[in-house]
Amino acid sequence: MNKRKRVIIIVAIVSAAALGLYRTTRSWRSAMDVPQHVRIHEIQGRAHVSPWNGREVVGVAGVVTAVDKNGFFIQDDEPDDEVDTSNALFVFTAVTPQVAVGHRVRVSGRVGEFYPGRDEARNLPITQIQRPRVELVEIAQTLPKPVQLGAGGREIPAGVVEDDADGFVDLPGVAFDPETDALDFFESLEGMRVRVDDCVVVGPLNRFGEIVVLADQGAAAEPRTERGGLTRVAGDVNPERVMVDNRILPQAPPANVGDEIGTIVGVLDYRHGHFKILNTEPLTLRPGGLRPQTASIAGGEDGLTVASYNVLNLNRDDPERLDALARQIVERLLSPDIIALQEVQDDSGRRDDRVTSGSETFRRLTRAVHTHGGPRYDFRQIDPRNGEDGGEPGGNIRCGYLFDPERVRFRARFTAPCFARLPHLKNRPFTSAGRLFADSDVFFRCRKPLLAEFEFRGVPHIFFNVHLSSKRGSAPLFGRAQPPADHTEEVRQAQTRALRAVVVKMLRADSAARIFVLGDFNDLNFASPLRELTAGRLEGRLVNLCEKLSPAERYTYIHNGNGQALDHMIVSSPLVGAEFEVIHCNTEFAQAVSDHDPILARFPAP
Repeated sequence: MNKRKRVIIIVAIVSAAALGLYRTTRSWRSAMDVPQHVRIHEIQGRAHVSPWNGREVVGVAGVVTAVDKNGFFIQDDEPDDEVDTSNALFVFTAVTPQVAVGHRVRVSGRVGEFYPGRDEARNLPITQIQRPRVELVEIAQTLPKPVQLGAGGREIPAGVVEDDADGFVDLPGVAFDPETDALDFFESLEGMRVRVDDCVVVGPLNRFGEIVVLADQGAAAEPRTERGGLTRVAGDVNPERVMVDNRILPQAPPANVGDEIGTIVGVLDYRHGHFKILNTEPLTLRPGGLRPQTASIAGGEDGLTVASYNVLNLNRDDPERLDALARQIVERLLSPDIIALQEVQDDSGRRDDRVTSGSETFRRLTRAVHTHGGPRYDFRQIDPRNGEDGGEPGGNIRCGYLFDPERVRFRARFTAPCFARLPHLKNRPFTSAGRLFADSDVFFRCRKPLLAEFEFRGVPHIFFNVHLSSKRGSAPLFGRAQPPADHTEEVRQAQTRALRAVVVKMLRADSAARIFVLGDFNDLNFASPLRELTAGRLEGRLVNLCEKLSPAERYTYIHNGNGQALDHMIVSSPLVGAEFEVIHCNTEFAQAVSDHDPILARFPAP
């Protein structure tokens, strides 16, 4: 056979093989594109992403269990025998759906995974049928029986959110373990009707219509607070919490911590980094009778009382909140000698008009305090540069002080030699409070610490009033990234490291200096930024008074039902004998003056 014939034969063979491969591939692709008859549990699968994602399905049967503004939930009333797979899902219509609860339907469309929020939100996906074609089969069907969560049903895993992943849980190959991992447990119930009995409220009704509860009176949850709540401690984020959302039934009761809700029935949804029950039956509230606390410690002639309080975007154009805050200061905090305030806005509030002055807000607050029988407080604050300290756009929040001039004296000239050497004070003493790190990258777009000195009984007391960078932008506890990363912790750690350097210099100059580092640290007492501040050569010389409390009582803020201490009072060794308490008058209540509770300490006279 000559060379030309061999080439022709080889080309023919290769061409035939290529044609066969093309036909096989085209057939395979065609099979993938052909709509398939499947059950809901097959669509959901044993994972956070559907094995049918991106494929067309036809005739998916189910009963409508809840109707939302842009879609509806369906559930198979003849479920499979596996608890690892959900028998319900959401049908996304984009507009108000033309179905009603109890309709039996068949749905055709494309299976898709919807990730709420932007990519950086790191939310889990929601399995949906998109661009649906809905066929009504029957009406007035009995709804599938809800799955019992808690005693007598499926126990919610406690203590573990997800321990099988190191990265994104929605990637192939990640173990799916609903028995031990709360993240997978709730995923296995996505969209399904669920029921929770004997509920106790641990997170009050918030402005988004959400309430957080524990099943079975919180029998499996710890540590519980004396007032009925739940506290987050190191290593346990309390995944057994159940969030209820009023998106289907807008009438949510004004629940406070400790209140009881007999039974909650609804469909399990996921939004904003958390699984939620969208209740489909009204909630019946049994009030627990919780009342705001009043301080048990007071100053008197021989003691100095100091408070710290984040007052939630306070501004002069909110007279009702100003008055309520003034009443709290007098009646709940018993008019402390010095109050370090955080999150006070400028005088124009939320208007982004380049106004930065906040003096009028402070004046109106001090007048209101006196009207309610408190002292004639004086105040100190420094206006930030416009738009440079974070918070609400236009708000220009800042830290400040109220103080009783009959009890303490503001030292208008700081003369401690260690500060004359600090570059951020430009080698000059100052005649007011000091706004530290104003040009530091560490406090970029963050509140600058406010330094001040007060004299009590002739002895100077030095204050660093702080409001560190928030946790906004960190991965959610119930998100796709596991373990969830706190992307802002490094920023706060750099900030406490900068504060630490100043305190070290001060104590080097005067080992008996009475120093306060107090305010809203936006982090927990066991987190790295707080440990950074009190470790090493400062161990024993700076002490967090929050740790005088039992772990269950360390909370100044409640986030999704988790009580946690974000506000701290850290003092130098001559002050560690103080009495300390958190005044729980806000965070546990649906109606509150602020989203933080104030903290208060009493120090014996020097």
